[in-house]
Amino acid sequence: MKEFDLWDPQNEIVQNVYKGENYCIWDRNGEGRDCLILFSGNGLFYPNKEEVFHDIVVKKDRYEYQNLARSDYLHRFTRIIFVRDIHKQWYVTGINEKCSDVVTTVALLRTKTDGYHVTTAGNSAGGYAAVLFGVLLRAERIFTFSGQWDITDAKYAPYVERYKADFNRSRFYDLRTVLQDREVTAKIYYFWPDENEKDKYQAGLVKDIPEIRAFEFRSKKHESTVLPFQIPYLLSMEEAELDRIYRKYCGKKIVAWKFLISSMGLLKGISEVFHYLQVKIKERRLKGK
Repeated sequence: MKEFDLWDPQNEIVQNVYKGENYCIWDRNGEGRDCLILFSGNGLFYPNKEEVFHDIVVKKDRYEYQNLARSDYLHRFTRIIFVRDIHKQWYVTGINEKCSDVVTTVALLRTKTDGYHVTTAGNSAGGYAAVLFGVLLRAERIFTFSGQWDITDAKYAPYVERYKADFNRSRFYDLRTVLQDREVTAKIYYFWPDENEKDKYQAGLVKDIPEIRAFEFRSKKHESTVLPFQIPYLLSMEEAELDRIYRKYCGKKIVAWKFLISSMGLLKGISEVFHYLQVKIKERRLKGK
């Protein structure tokens, strides 16, 4: 497989996808008006190879969290919106040609969430986006898993670097400024790994911001905090229960499996682990055929 330039404006494969919508909506039966927006991060596809991009983005039309979104725990959300940045540049260039920056992307999402109670969520760059768009949309709840708070000096970020002098784009680079300049209506739940130096730096930037409820996990890996199959349960929890868990773990270092049992209960936690293992075994068997 050969390298190809994901950020080359003349890259026809990438530009053809950029002309598309790069969001999709699942509407489901139900009486509620709750909407969940799930933002893909820079792990949408990897590595940056032409064959990988074609297989994952063009052929499979992938968005992160689509498997988890099928969970029965998320039945309260009658609308789920999946969003991706195919340039993997923290949504600096929005999601498509028509919504080519943060402002136009917010305008689109505002029309799609009108009349809904909004929750946003994402991991890493998707977590950054969940906070950014969640605040701008006046979401009620925001979940960021290992999300960044300041991307000004992000690595492997040519678009971030290119638009530093463009105030209309760069004004969103530091989320602390976004939070300070607006009345934040959401409660922000932030899950981060305490032994990862980059995440430790990012967490330090926001340690004194009252709207942020931080959960510090014992982990060296950037994306390893809450066990993946527990995420739908967290997203579905009532605010009072989330606050109870936050009070319990505030200022403490958290072990993922203990957090699972503590928040879900022993029997339900074991059941989720068993189901997760069954799915993984089935996936491996299918790959082996």
